[in-house]
Amino acid sequence: MTPPAPLRYATAEDLPALAALEIACNPHPWSQNQLQAALNAGNALWLLPHAQYGVAAMLVWQEMVDEAEILLLDTHPDCRRRGHARQLLAALQQHARAAAWTRLLLEVRAGNEAALALYRQCGFKECGRRRAYYADNGEDAVLMECLC
Repeated sequence: MTPPAPLRYATAEDLPALAALEIACNPHPWSQNQLQAALNAGNALWLLPHAQYGVAAMLVWQEMVDEAEILLLDTHPDCRRRGHARQLLAALQQHARAAAWTRLLLEVRAGNEAALALYRQCGFKECGRRRAYYADNGEDAVLMECLC
């Protein structure tokens, strides 16, 4: 299923812009090689194009039988608070219902209050924690799910 316009699937030509977006968004970003590996593995990588930055937002997810896990959700810092991440999540939720998946899963740093608030507003609920999961600072990972 193709994501609704203006979202589209990423291609190898998008990798430099996606890597730049990761660097702008994450303290420990995926490399261009990791993004390429995600594409090669068949993980879905949707993006929202942007004239100035190349990519305003991206969502990387993988299907696992009757559910999917969100691996990355990035919005360019200059494009935040404009509904781009919400648009990507809504498209994935619509896709999940059409594919008859049971749930969507993700993990997020416990201290990432903006992401936690977004996920909660989009119907995700905490379903567990990985204590001291992140090696850089010992922060917990919050596990979240959204039933489809």
